[in-house]
Amino acid sequence: MPANYQIPPKDTTQKPVKKVTNIPAFDSFLNNNLQSYDNNVLAFVCNDTLSYSYKNGQYNADDILPIASATKWLTAAVIMSLVDNNKLNLNDKIGAYLPIFNTYGKGDITIRQIFSHTSGFQADTPYDDRGGISLAAAVDSIAIYSNLQFSPGTQASYGSSAYKIAARIAEVIEGKLWEDIFKERIANKCEMSNTSYLSFINNTNPHAGAGVRSTMNDYIKFLTMIHNFGIYKGQRVLSENSVKTIELDQSGGINTFYGLGVWRYQIVSGFAKEVSSPSAMGIHPWINRDKKYFGIIFTQAGFDKTINTNLNFRSLVQNTIK
Repeated sequence: MPANYQIPPKDTTQKPVKKVTNIPAFDSFLNNNLQSYDNNVLAFVCNDTLSYSYKNGQYNADDILPIASATKWLTAAVIMSLVDNNKLNLNDKIGAYLPIFNTYGKGDITIRQIFSHTSGFQADTPYDDRGGISLAAAVDSIAIYSNLQFSPGTQASYGSSAYKIAARIAEVIEGKLWEDIFKERIANKCEMSNTSYLSFINNTNPHAGAGVRSTMNDYIKFLTMIHNFGIYKGQRVLSENSVKTIELDQSGGINTFYGLGVWRYQIVSGFAKEVSSPSAMGIHPWINRDKKYFGIIFTQAGFDKTINTNLNFRSLVQNTIK
């Protein structure tokens, strides 16, 4: 269970994390809102001095479940690791790596526009989860058959399909499959052994925008790394600048409430006090930079049923933690 998990010390002189497993206000709120979660929910909140966990229902913290759009934060981290290694730039045009997009008049769209949802690509396509084809074939089909909704860089429209294009670009750069790139750059370094873009239904065409299956404990490890500005157990996974870039507006002011794979909240002077990557399943991870903690709600009850309750719980946590 998450109650046994703690943020790795930043150095050998740091005092051990103080374990606090019972915060009555949090327990009361979740107990009173179980119907929103179909009576099946896990919750976890952690910083350098406390660790709170909650469980009700059938899910365990090591159960592997679909996380839908909480995938986007992971995908953004992989791409930013390539930026850290000077293997690509967010302003690179997708046609430079995937010439088929030039053929169909979409090659000037940038990687930054893909991640900030200003590319104009359709939110979802028939190729996103199609089994029996490769990621390359799926992305080629998007290039050929998916019409742009608007001129790139002029509007914002949230979706998942375009993230597959970024994943395919990573494959071209690295000469490896996306799943292997993810494991090498993020999962293995963060000890996320139960997290994958592949499933028994579709093991050749990963959906980089919404297709990951993971556990609560694995996602906590990812949040730990992001919370620590790119460091996990003393190992640098992402640069501090890359973590900050993920949390900044990358839309040129078109959609200031979104960064790279994360929504931005409580924006002051351009900086977001909180960032989150909520999903259609109701899974809701977030980080509070103002008070320096992170949390996650893990459920399968769905976005519409849980979003207001999740946001209210976040507000409660923010008002409680000093």
